[in-house]
Amino acid sequence: MKKVILTFLIFLFAQASYACMSEKECIISALETRKDFKTALNYLDKALEFNKDSEQAYYFRALLKFENGKRKAALADYDKLITKYPNNWLYYFNRGYVCYSLGQIYLKCSVASFESAYKLNPDATVAKVNYGVSKEASDTYSETVAMFGLIAGAVASKNRRPVENIKFDLWRIFEKKEDIAVENPENEVVLESDKLQNDY
Repeated sequence: MKKVILTFLIFLFAQASYACMSEKECIISALETRKDFKTALNYLDKALEFNKDSEQAYYFRALLKFENGKRKAALADYDKLITKYPNNWLYYFNRGYVCYSLGQIYLKCSVASFESAYKLNPDATVAKVNYGVSKEASDTYSETVAMFGLIAGAVASKNRRPVENIKFDLWRIFEKKEDIAVENPENEVVLESDKLQNDY
């Protein structure tokens, strides 16, 4: 009986430790605890229980998963983000980065993602550069596989050039005007990432 009570109390404590009363509160808690993968992930999952279409929760969860080696899970979150919010070039860029890191059979995904990012934001030269790098890697992989087989293709894929990352803190894209976002006349927050220029 004591074991049952102790187990129940541990369960209650675990639930209370992830308690948040709103989507926003859960996201803030996730950002505060992001060095602890499981805790931050639980907060972001809770945020999605409050709002299944939460752009910020999906975005931060994708970043969190990628930084903790859960690349395919991060890719799934970027796919959801792009389905729900198809006009944000940064989501395509990050998806391309994840696909490129997965290599080989994901290279075409990387090419398509970087191309979409660049089409949505022609000022983001880093997306154009990465499109070229990933296209070259994808073509080389396909040609090598066709000529010498899958093993040779895998070797060629491992020796591909790295793609570039964006030179700003991806965790800060939703911050307010005084940090890195600006407000438009309708008082809607416009992400600074939508306005990145060539130096990125």
